[in-house]
Parts: sequence; structure tokens; C-alpha cells
Amino acid sequence: VLDSSSKIVAMPKQVWEGLRLPVFSDHVMTMSNANTNTDSTIGVVENLTLNFGAGEVYLQVQVVPCANFNLLLGCPFQCLFSATTKDFPNGAQLITLRNPNTGKAYKIPTCAWTEGCPRCQCHLPCTNHQSIVEVGF
Repeated sequence: VLDSSSKIVAMPKQVWEGLRLPVFSDHVMTMSNANTNTDSTIGVVENLTLNFGAGEVYLQVQVVPCANFNLLLGCPFQCLFSATTKDFPNGAQLITLRNPNTGKAYKIPTCAWTEGCPRCQCHLPCTNHQSIVEVGF
């Protein structure tokens, strides 16, 4: 998930456990979530290696107890990569990233996150992917 309003790069505990990487628990953060609750992270995975097709990059990733994403790429990621997005009416995006080590720019096309859901494709009610309008925001 690409989220410029998030102040961290994060992954849920379940994903971290599957990766079997060390976490440094002396780097715990207390955060406020969207529901105005506060929660602490488990720690940080230092120098997580990712490759988006233009060479390896290293991220400092906070591990959160529970989340509905596999990896949250917040503001630190977007600043590091000078990320820009172009949004389309169908929910797709074109993400442009610039590798901080080489300066090379590359583009990653995405599709709407509901595109893989058969109920959403048929415009049927879906409890997994309620739109903001359905929720009442």
C-alpha cells in the first residue's frame, strides 16, 4: 500500500514472521492510528532489501502487531524515491520512482485494488471492499 499520509514504512507481524528476519525491539514507536487509538510497534527491521526492478534499495520497516496490508510504503519511502503518482478514474495508478543511488527513474503501473474481487467487478455489495461512500464518510 502506497500511503503518503503515513509517517512510517510498516509491515504486520504475520508478514515479518514469515520472512524470518531479525527485529530490533529497542526501536519501538508509539503511533496513533486512523481511529485515534495509540499502539506500539514491535520494533524495526533494519535495511530490508527490496527491488522494484531498478536495483536494490534498503528500507527501515516498523513491525506492527496487526494490519490489513502486507507492506505500507509511507512518506519516508515516497521521499527517498521522489515518488509521484498519476491517478486514473478506474482506480489504477502509474507510480514513478527515482532510484536514489542511480538517479534512474522508472514507472510501475497498478490496477484498482478491488479489481481482483469478483463481487466488486460485478458492482455487487462486498463486505471486504466497501467504498467510502458505502461506509458513510
